[in-house]
Amino acid sequence: MNRVGAASILLLVLAQLAAEEPPPDCNENGNPDAEDIAGGRSPDGDRSGVPDECESRIRIVEVGPATVLIAVRHSVPMLGFRVTLAYESSVMDGTPVDRPGPDYGSGTGGLYYVARAICPTGNADRLLVLSWESFEPGGFPPGEHMVNGVLFRGMEDGACSELGLIDCAVLEDGEPVLNGFMTLDRRVLPYHLEDGGMVCMYDAKAFTRGDADGNGLVDLADALRIFDFLFTGGTPPACLDAGDAADDGRLTVGSALAIIQHRVLGRPVLPLPGPYVCGVDPTPDTLGCNWYNVCSYE
Repeated sequence: MNRVGAASILLLVLAQLAAEEPPPDCNENGNPDAEDIAGGRSPDGDRSGVPDECESRIRIVEVGPATVLIAVRHSVPMLGFRVTLAYESSVMDGTPVDRPGPDYGSGTGGLYYVARAICPTGNADRLLVLSWESFEPGGFPPGEHMVNGVLFRGMEDGACSELGLIDCAVLEDGEPVLNGFMTLDRRVLPYHLEDGGMVCMYDAKAFTRGDADGNGLVDLADALRIFDFLFTGGTPPACLDAGDAADDGRLTVGSALAIIQHRVLGRPVLPLPGPYVCGVDPTPDTLGCNWYNVCSYE
């Protein structure tokens, strides 16, 4: 067989494969994505040709001892969200409490318990629902946001709990828990649940980024503390990592400016673990943290 004949056969095979390839159905509802969008069954706010629910994901982010945040990625503005989290109650003797994340702001939310799951949840035997609704008219712009999370109290050192994001919880009256994210017109859209994770209790140098004076708050006094150290011979912050508000591994004017911009302009959000989070540095550097006595796990 000459090259022309071989090329013709290859083209025929590729054409056949293309003909057999089904149209995209990212939400697996049996309808092509294009038909869902055209028929109004699935919104496509960013006009990408992909339903918004398929571009929206939620995941668990461990930020420190016994502490996780819920990260929600969405392709259209979001007013709020609701997610169900499964955990192992046998490894803790306290009750989980909600904790603010770096995108925490004006709004309402928290956590509450539900009766049961109607699907397998592995070793996780307790469920809680975490929710948030912003009071800001424009909500959250498209992107990934970590508004709140959970502190699992009463975990002994070395203990770990399996965590799972599930969509099969029901209330005591049998009504399903409606998980999803809320658009500005108050429609609740589903999102893709990424795999769960683990939360563990361990000894670590936990701190809040931006809290240079170590009083548990991130405010303009922290910027003044950095300026005092840099220009007037003041003592350095006891936790240099906490003063590194820009997370560039240095304590500079940029650190103070990052705090000022956050407090005055509200943006950009300080990198984890800040400005409301107690956690460990996800980008280790040489600064270190000699003393920070604000984080509590009880």
